Amino acid sequence: MAGKDDLGSTVENPVVALDGTGGDSKDTRPVVDAVRFAMTMDPSLNLIIFGSSQLKNDLERAQINSGRYEFRLAQQAIPQDEHPRSVLRNFTNSAMFRAVQCVKNGEAHSMLSGGGTGPLVTIARHLLGVQKLSPSQAKLKQRIGIPVRDGQVRPCFAARIPAGPGRFALMLDLGANANCQAADLFDFACLGSAFASIALEIDSPRVALLNVGTEQDKGSVMVRQARSYLEQVRSLQFTGYIEPNRIFRDDADVIVTDGFTGNIALKAAEGVADLYASSTGVKKIFGKMARPDWLLPWQYNGSVLLGVNGLVIKSHASAGKEALAVAVVEAARAAGKSLSVRMQQHLNSARWCGACIRSAWSLSASSSACSCSDWRSASAAGPDAAQHRAAMSAAWCGAVGLWGWNGWSGDVVIQGGHSLLQGAWVWALSGAGAEIFCLISTIIPILLAKYAI
Repeated sequence: MAGKDDLGSTVENPVVALDGTGGDSKDTRPVVDAVRFAMTMDPSLNLIIFGSSQLKNDLERAQINSGRYEFRLAQQAIPQDEHPRSVLRNFTNSAMFRAVQCVKNGEAHSMLSGGGTGPLVTIARHLLGVQKLSPSQAKLKQRIGIPVRDGQVRPCFAARIPAGPGRFALMLDLGANANCQAADLFDFACLGSAFASIALEIDSPRVALLNVGTEQDKGSVMVRQARSYLEQVRSLQFTGYIEPNRIFRDDADVIVTDGFTGNIALKAAEGVADLYASSTGVKKIFGKMARPDWLLPWQYNGSVLLGVNGLVIKSHASAGKEALAVAVVEAARAAGKSLSVRMQQHLNSARWCGACIRSAWSLSASSSACSCSDWRSASAAGPDAAQHRAAMSAAWCGAVGLWGWNGWSGDVVIQGGHSLLQGAWVWALSGAGAEIFCLISTIIPILLAKYAI
């Protein structure tokens, strides 16, 4: 089993801590079958299994390779609707609590539970802590008008959903937050974009807000406010609204909504899929012919809790052995990609620098310098770094116009009243030259405006 020193950037033999007491069924056989199935799917997988003595005996009778799992007795199970305070006070010996502790202590790379959403989120936030934005990104949120909350992001559940044969999208939040604000949807979009970049290996994921229509005036106040926030961040490829009937049509890579709406949408889709499976007679035959294999819900079990300092995966409480096995493998796959560490790196990175420049338009001349803490330390070792520094220097010109720099593609967009020639000069200059030029181009129009009358 893995120790703290084994948790590096690349995990070759992931260890997953499994809560064997979660789920709607008290029967241990689905857990045993899921363990066997998951180990077959991923030969490098190792498990730390928490559960009852009955589960221990069933695992031994199934003759599963004991060298690939360690069993730890944990008889206590947390009720689905247990109050958060009671969870932290009365259930510290539960299988769910101890599985999360394994992640915190470095014994496991990730954990999986089919228990209640509320208790799982409570324990994860308490033991692992919530990830934070870098100071520069926190300042950017303040300039956009978003509450910062000590720089912490709002954790949410994200899961892969089918978007066609061999194609996937991410949807979040799926139940961690029933009551949300526009600032929460903004956090979900940033977390989802980073997750898609890592898990789906998409350079610039398309981010969309789930809504009842695509027109700008459609939707609740929360959704419309979230749209106004997201439109100000150039490092996100925000495409606007997406309607529920387009969720599985590959119209977006990241679909953002609140936890209440997302959970309902997901369960409604699963219910429709189950109708095909529950048909009888001739209808069942034609139902199987009409439903593509890539729409089988059990293939996509396993939601990742984004925004905490560790890997926590939630399985459906009603998941069968196949779905539970898929979730175990999903937990191992997330560990193999060092998802939590790389997510924090994304949050700490300077990929929002383009948004810093965009927000400069609304700043006064005295405070128009970019808030990004990395803009002065940008390396001048290559043309990309020089372009980056020059573009960041262009934020000085916020009082009279705006150069927006897209950090994904390196394109310069002239959005203010400046001429193309001015834009070309800033693009060509780097270092102190660009700073001086932009400072002069800012001060002169102000002086002219003040004394021309």
